Amino acid sequence: MIEWLTIAVGVLGGLCLFLYGMKGMGEGLEKVAGTKMQQIIESLTGNIVKGILVGAVVTAIIQSSSATTVMVVGFVSAGIMTLKQAVGVIMGANIGTTATSFILSAGDISGSGLMSLLKPDFLMYVLVIVGILLIMGAKRERSKDIGEIIFGLGILFIGMDIMSAVMGSIDDVYFQKAFTMFSSNPFFGVLIGAAVTALIQSSSASIGILLAVSATGAVTFAGAAPIILGQNIGTCVTALLSSVGSSKEAKKAALVHLYFNVIGTIVFLILLYSIHTLAPHVFPFWNSTMGRLDIAVFHLFFNVLCTLLFLPFNKVLVRLVEFTVSRDKQVQKETELTNRLDDRFLYSPSVALSQCKSVMTDMFRLSTANVRKGAETLFNKKDKEIQGVYENETKVDDLEGSVSRYLLKITDKDLTEKEAKIAAGYIHILTDIERMSDHAKNLAEYAQEMIDRRVDFTDKAYIELRNMLEATFEIMELTVQAFIDNDKDAIKKIQPYEDVIDLFTETLKIKHINRLTKQKCSADSGIIFVEVTSNIERIADHCSNVAVSVYQLNSSDLEFDPHEYVHDLKHNKVEGYDTYFKEFQDKYYTPVM
Repeated sequence: MIEWLTIAVGVLGGLCLFLYGMKGMGEGLEKVAGTKMQQIIESLTGNIVKGILVGAVVTAIIQSSSATTVMVVGFVSAGIMTLKQAVGVIMGANIGTTATSFILSAGDISGSGLMSLLKPDFLMYVLVIVGILLIMGAKRERSKDIGEIIFGLGILFIGMDIMSAVMGSIDDVYFQKAFTMFSSNPFFGVLIGAAVTALIQSSSASIGILLAVSATGAVTFAGAAPIILGQNIGTCVTALLSSVGSSKEAKKAALVHLYFNVIGTIVFLILLYSIHTLAPHVFPFWNSTMGRLDIAVFHLFFNVLCTLLFLPFNKVLVRLVEFTVSRDKQVQKETELTNRLDDRFLYSPSVALSQCKSVMTDMFRLSTANVRKGAETLFNKKDKEIQGVYENETKVDDLEGSVSRYLLKITDKDLTEKEAKIAAGYIHILTDIERMSDHAKNLAEYAQEMIDRRVDFTDKAYIELRNMLEATFEIMELTVQAFIDNDKDAIKKIQPYEDVIDLFTETLKIKHINRLTKQKCSADSGIIFVEVTSNIERIADHCSNVAVSVYQLNSSDLEFDPHEYVHDLKHNKVEGYDTYFKEFQDKYYTPVM
């Protein structure tokens, strides 16, 4: 009893180290290659072959087909990726996950001298030492991330070594009986492989256990093959769980993963055992022992063969999934902007931040459109238009709340220095975008006040106001462009342009006071006019704030001071400032006398 308890604890301890090392290595790889990974995903087109390559590369980077598939489910749910595109990525993910098997098969390296130094039983300690030195001693964030990858790989090998040592202490007879049973009843082997993988939610870890057992010499091809096939089915559980309570499209994407592996396993089993029954000589290695490299090669062979099998029939797979998941009778809001803020993307903070920027871009455009709409109510004074501004303001507020909550979730993750900087910058920018829409609502409220009090501006005041608004609209569009494209030229123009708006505001206030003094307009309209120009000026101020935040996000200066930056622009007149100021002043600053 004590002996079996010791063995169980040893296996579980080794498995825990294995999982910890794999998690650390995957997170380190994601931090180092996260931005490139996002670019790879964004490059996806309707070409299924390209989708397969994307899925394989991304999964090899983050060392988890489950993570890739979960992100794909999120992309489909958000409407960023079609189900047809998802099929290719999911197929590729199954191929990419075999990279772990080949890393672990390094234990089969034979040789002496320098070759022996490459074997995991020596290399694992070197990796842990180098990794921890980089994590604790490196100053650069990227070097620390590389250290995390190396340390994780070392811990992974140590966990694997512990499992192999414990498995090796068990009498081979037990394993031989087990694998003989799997050979005679492959469905039981598939069930075991699927159950273990579903339980630990990692096909790489499940393969790792099988590789550890292979050290006993009891693993045969006939016994291992069904288990490996079952492991591919078990890894589908993570994506299926992530789709629970999600949209129909998310469920379809998860089912693509399940059907691909289940159908592939059934077809492969039928072919494999039919050929062996009818022509046993075709597989002379049927009862041969499988080493680690043999298992890795078979794992890759199975996934590549399944992909080639489904490649001509990928549309049939999509139809099967769509037939399984019926369409909703009611129209679902699948394309809502907040669908992009899916918790599945939190697997990769760089992807999650990209999704935030996507939603913020649409929110920015909605806020800009609302400012235009609010401004127009001052001229047309239509109740319906005023209500439209209020409704848009509510939408902007809702989006601001959704993005803000999502950014807080991102900041709870283990972020790189760059990712943390982006998240903090987005929080500031988000506030400015929302405040711009608040001012749009204020403009609509002033229009309603003019209707209620039956007051109006003079013709000269309207002309001046129109010029100021057109200048503000241009600044807003320039700011949106700066945010979307990180456009440095646009950023340089925004501050001098905003200073022209400040000049506009002061001049218009003075001129309107003169009109009040000469009794050319009423006191009520005069107060509203001053408040309107103040709100417009604040909109331009928020544009300036966004420009400074975007500049900071793209600056390598760790001690960047936004206030000092703006002061330097205004008072030291950096290169181009005077030119941009005069250009904008000549275009719009023509107050009517």
